Amino acid sequence: MPPAVERLTSGRFVERIPSGQEVPPAERIYAGGRHGINARIYGCPWVLVWAGHEKPLRHHVLHSPTGFEWGYGGSGPADLALAILADATEDLELARELHQRYKWDVVCKLPHDGWTIRRSAVLAWVEAQGEGRADG
Repeated sequence: MPPAVERLTSGRFVERIPSGQEVPPAERIYAGGRHGINARIYGCPWVLVWAGHEKPLRHHVLHSPTGFEWGYGGSGPADLALAILADATEDLELARELHQRYKWDVVCKLPHDGWTIRRSAVLAWVEAQGEGRADG
């Protein structure tokens, strides 16, 4: 399992946040799953971002018009990698540049049933790619 990825233990993403514990908005948490109440609300598979409240992750359609996927190296995982990177870095151009590497390094290795990734882990991965390149 890739570093900083945790399996979901509950069908409802918000229930994974310990009660009484605040998650700073800068520390967004991304989660995906196939079961539970979120499957009925958002469809299956679902991907959410928690940044003080729960919301669907924005899909920037580049490869997969049918939506997100994970656990293999296809078009749905490529779009999930792009969406996570775009949201975490707030830089769509950088996300487009790095999304295929992120797909192979992280998204294709995510567990089929469910997962969570912290924004800090995404940003650490970006930094490890040499994000501070000469042109930026």
